Amino acid sequence: MTEEPLPSDADAADGASELLLTTIDGPVGWLTLQREGKLNALSRELLLALEAALTDLESDPAVRVVVLTGAGTRAFSAGADLKEVKGTEPAAFLAANLIGHRVFDRVRHSPLPVIAAINGLAAGGGLELALACDLRLAVTDARLGLPEVTVGVVPGWGGTWRLAEAVGAARARELILTGELIEADAAARLGLVSDVLPDGEALRRRAQGLGERMAGHSAEALARAKVLLGAGENPAALHATAESGSVAALLGTTSFAHATRRF
Repeated sequence: MTEEPLPSDADAADGASELLLTTIDGPVGWLTLQREGKLNALSRELLLALEAALTDLESDPAVRVVVLTGAGTRAFSAGADLKEVKGTEPAAFLAANLIGHRVFDRVRHSPLPVIAAINGLAAGGGLELALACDLRLAVTDARLGLPEVTVGVVPGWGGTWRLAEAVGAARARELILTGELIEADAAARLGLVSDVLPDGEALRRRAQGLGERMAGHSAEALARAKVLLGAGENPAALHATAESGSVAALLGTTSFAHATRRF
């Protein structure tokens, strides 16, 4: 496996390579969220680094599949960086939140298959990032969910419709309205993840193996299959506006302020 530095990008923050690690293993490009001390929370700079790195991998003819994962063993991603969200004016938040929608849509509509290797907690925006991927694998001690209502807001990066797409409308309503985090085995029974692995090393082997298997097929056929599989999706732009507007409206409530005092 060889490590490759991220390309410089005017839109990405300085030090992006400290936020996201790009590695290449055969035909599989790995993108690892590198904010382990913050449970790989999705800051604006990390989202921009992810967008730039995905573009870079798509331009490399040797890379046929992408795997997203998180640094460490505690979290794939705990979601949005609440320190960036707190105190933000609604108009400013709305503009910033649409960056997340743009990046997640880039993941969703990449011509390359994208696998989420969920190595721990995938909550809120972290699960929404995984939902934007084509396949999801998880370690047995991972927990997954959209707990936004527990801090007085709602899912803001596509979770309200992509979760329903993954597990059905009724179960999505239950998970979103209760804010429950479920274990990996329960997620597998719902179809939220396709495989549960005993540890991080097994997770990595499984993701790499799936990537190599898909890389053996026609790149054009895989890209066309992704287009067809997404043909029935709801218009992402409409959901982006509705979700972002709803979160922006809730940021000024006392419920959000009280629930996020510890952040």
